Amino acid sequence: MKALFAKKATRQTLVLFLAQVANVLLGVAVTGLNARALSVEEYGFFSFALVIIIFVAWFFDFGLFSAGSRIVALAREKSEERKIVGALIILCFVLGIGLSLVLIVISFFIDSLFRSNIGGVLLVLSPLVAVFPFQTMFVGVLRGSNDIGKLAAYTILPRLLYLGAILVVMKVFALTLTVTLVLNVATLLAATVFIAAASRPIFQGWREHVGRILTETRQYGMHIYSGTIVDNLTFGSDKILISYFLGTVAVGFYSVAQTLTMPISLMSRSLATSVFKDFTTYERIPLKLNFVNFLWLVGAGMVLVLLSDFLIVKIFTGKYLDALTVVPLLTLATIFTGLNQLYHGFLMAHRQGQYVRNMSIASSSVNVIGNVVLIQEFGLKGAALSAVLTYVLNYVMNLYYYQKTVNALMAVQA
Repeated sequence: MKALFAKKATRQTLVLFLAQVANVLLGVAVTGLNARALSVEEYGFFSFALVIIIFVAWFFDFGLFSAGSRIVALAREKSEERKIVGALIILCFVLGIGLSLVLIVISFFIDSLFRSNIGGVLLVLSPLVAVFPFQTMFVGVLRGSNDIGKLAAYTILPRLLYLGAILVVMKVFALTLTVTLVLNVATLLAATVFIAAASRPIFQGWREHVGRILTETRQYGMHIYSGTIVDNLTFGSDKILISYFLGTVAVGFYSVAQTLTMPISLMSRSLATSVFKDFTTYERIPLKLNFVNFLWLVGAGMVLVLLSDFLIVKIFTGKYLDALTVVPLLTLATIFTGLNQLYHGFLMAHRQGQYVRNMSIASSSVNVIGNVVLIQEFGLKGAALSAVLTYVLNYVMNLYYYQKTVNALMAVQA
């Protein structure tokens, strides 16, 4: 154990994992404060406005940041990494302006289309939302450069600043819908400016690096982008179909079970992020990484299932004990989610964008079809079973494409 924790990758994984857990806890605190300060209607508008912003921002990537992350990971000198960051910042300004303009257009018709009252708020937020492409870019860049300490800080800093800003405003003024939305995006902007300054970008020779990023985007990034869009468009289909077939109360039980099981895979995500840069030079995933990841997932999953009734009562109250019916299946789905992370990172590090895209399309299709068929037949357990089938398929495809990639790398070496 002493030797294990002496390794850089282990320390980085733990730092990032703890940051992600802290971010989840901060999110719970922020959600509670907003829910208390806003009326039920205002909180609904708050959630809807964020959904609209995030949904539109998903499209303003175009694979540029996956490509940029990989180019940074391939760089062997810090000066080269900083030049790539400089070029990516220029591209982000263009994308950010485009995102702001689209949101301005949306603000003029969204109220009549969805019978909401957020058009004016979106108009106010439109200049600030330009920060979202920068957020996606810096997460990718920090992963590619293996600056895990900065990535951990960037994981918690926006929400920490947001929590502090909310507490200050609640002491001095009333927390309104517009104020809390502006604070949400403004604190993300402040954290992003801090990370940008800490990254020390170099803009010299930016044209050359922009051209390199665009070439990598065409050949690799667009495959990741198309797969991500499919994933995002089908994200949440389980809850939509549960609501349609079983009612909104069932959605609450399912959401509690998901919230309880989701943290299991955070360690696996942290591990895959910590070794992403190293993966660009590896011909295969070291066995010990898969072994440690497997032990964590199985051990954490077993503990969670054993303590699930206690945790639900203590965290969510006994009103949500019906969520126990799907905790074992969702735990199994989350274990396979975690098992996929190292393979997914390895394939991306080796530029296998088409493989990642194919897996996204196949998994998303199985997820939606499975939910449509199984929820009607088995209720909440059907949704959980669909999740298991989705991530098992993803795991099998990861193994298949991983072996193809390893064979190709070995053939090149031979």
